[in-house]
Amino acid sequence: MKYTIKNLISLIRTEKIIFVLMLLCVISSSVVINFSYGLYGNYQREKIESESAAKTIEMEIVDSTAVTKDKLKECALSLSDGTNNDIEMYYLTPIIEPFYSGREIGWGTMAVCFSVKGGQITVCDLFKNNLEKNGTIYKGEYFTHIQETQGAFVAIAGDDFGDIDSCSEAITSRTENGTVYFEIQGKEYEVIALHKMGNTPFVPFESLDDDTQFDGEIYLGFESSFTRSEYNEVREVFESAFGDAIIVPEPDITDAGDIYLYNTIIIIAVLIAVLSAVNFAVLYKYILEKRQKSIAIFAICGCRKMKAFTIFLSECVIMSLPIYIISAICYDKLILPRVGEYLDYINEVYSERAYAVIFLIWAVSTVLVLCIMLARAFFGKTLYQSAVNGG
Repeated sequence: MKYTIKNLISLIRTEKIIFVLMLLCVISSSVVINFSYGLYGNYQREKIESESAAKTIEMEIVDSTAVTKDKLKECALSLSDGTNNDIEMYYLTPIIEPFYSGREIGWGTMAVCFSVKGGQITVCDLFKNNLEKNGTIYKGEYFTHIQETQGAFVAIAGDDFGDIDSCSEAITSRTENGTVYFEIQGKEYEVIALHKMGNTPFVPFESLDDDTQFDGEIYLGFESSFTRSEYNEVREVFESAFGDAIIVPEPDITDAGDIYLYNTIIIIAVLIAVLSAVNFAVLYKYILEKRQKSIAIFAICGCRKMKAFTIFLSECVIMSLPIYIISAICYDKLILPRVGEYLDYINEVYSERAYAVIFLIWAVSTVLVLCIMLARAFFGKTLYQSAVNGG
């Protein structure tokens, strides 16, 4: 150990510039490798947070006169099969009398739900299954896929028969053999079931008139978080059809460009950390070459190669270890709080265990690089043999 300390003191006295450069290598590798971990952790947290909130697109309808059934159908069918497979539900509120005016007397809002599969308007299985699972639909069954696709004149009535201002009774056109028929948009619908979600009936989207207008929102519910490409596709299709008549909100999701940027920065950071270790080893090799006379004296005095290898490796470790730890502490106390002002989750990804694992990775990588360099110097026909021959 005393030879190690003496060598280190000699290095500081005789090679100040090289010593400073070696310290900078350790400091930069410490800061960069810790930052790269925090950056990656921040990216993962942002990805989770953004995905959890990005499962619906709710487009506000500004001008109802421009948003009609035929245009909505054209938009829905214009989306790619992949996007429509990810969309579980289209949910819309049509402007149909007497339901639209009936909201003032408590009828509630009439709504239609559907999905698009295989290039056709079909039943929204999510809505159907929820109604059936919760016992909301009874005395019959929900529309079949064929009834939705073909726009059959069937309805699921709100269970408000006999109530004051009953919606169902107000639109009943006739009752025949126990079957109730509604008149909606001048067409007769057969009531095939009842529901408990309100007073207004559910009817197939395809059964509505092509010029039926809609208000409120165009709601698209995705099975899982949608991608930026899916959002861009939806936005392009609907804005092309409706222009300023709708407002498509900007989602809070991680852009593919942001992901690429994160990954690029992380790769660069890791490469810088590795290169810093290599540079440290190269600089130390320069020191060894200038110590050929000392190495020759060690060899003449009977110092074995392994002993010399251990002495110089210990010197590197003693010099770099405390500098790394001090740099990591400075990063945590001085740099991280300022970086946290721009990266929302970076402070949350660090812990004592995380710092320990990062240190272990750095230490193993650095020692491995140094061992390779020193092994070539002392066990190959390189520095050690040259020093002995020169001595």
